[in-house]
Amino acid sequence: MNESGLMQFAAMSIGTQTFTASASAATHCRLDAFLQQQTELWNAAFGERIDC
Repeated sequence: MNESGLMQFAAMSIGTQTFTASASAATHCRLDAFLQQQTELWNAAFGERIDC
């Protein structure tokens, strides 16, 4: 807290991470399906937030 009693927050930056994976064809398909589901969930939640 500063002298006026207000809290100060430090700025945060969010970085991007890139991963390289060696996966079998079956694992690749499962990962692709999982990432597609996560994208759909993210977009749906974002749409709900925009509509509020």
